[in-house]
Amino acid sequence: MLNFIDTNVIKGYCFEANNYNDQCQILEGMTNLWFSEKVLDEWNRIERGVYEEIETKIQRHIQDIKRNFSDMVEIDHRDRLIRMADIKVRPFFQRLYFSEEVEFPAVREELCNKIENILLQMQSEKILRFNKLMSVCQIHARTKIYPSENSMLQTCHNGNGDRGIILDAYDLVLSKQNEELKFWTFDGGISGKCKDDILGKLKKIKDVVDLKYYLPTTQNP
Repeated sequence: MLNFIDTNVIKGYCFEANNYNDQCQILEGMTNLWFSEKVLDEWNRIERGVYEEIETKIQRHIQDIKRNFSDMVEIDHRDRLIRMADIKVRPFFQRLYFSEEVEFPAVREELCNKIENILLQMQSEKILRFNKLMSVCQIHARTKIYPSENSMLQTCHNGNGDRGIILDAYDLVLSKQNEELKFWTFDGGISGKCKDDILGKLKKIKDVVDLKYYLPTTQNP
């Protein structure tokens, strides 16, 4: 089985503070991982902006701690800290505040400094994770256009973006004899109304998996 990953899966894997980083750890147990040149190009376009968005939300959380807590942050405050975090980084802070990295009671300034240091490390950690992913992934370059298949996928967003990446996956599986393919994504548009068209019209794509609902500890890819 070929496992083709969408751009948003790379984003979830490489950024520890991404909402779905936990689900992306399933990649480490997979084999036959692929993405396309279009996926790589999209990643190169968005990765800086993704980091800046995360940075802004984490910095805002640090400022909220400074405004809302006195010198000591107690363990009874943990749930409040998590609720204060922006929803897009809340799973990250939930992991952090229940981990051994943070001991309660915590001096407010020391807690803020710890979060600042984690944020500083996040950029280098992103590079390490991406390099690790590149070491186990293969990259596919599509040369065919597939106009009829493209017209069949009108439910799938724009032709040069999502449909283009779906057709990359289709071209890949057609190039491999006796293979089928799973398409892994966090895009609800692809895994929702678009999924039936993909599975019905691009026959060798056997599944479209939305990792938001995937439980890596209990399911096997």
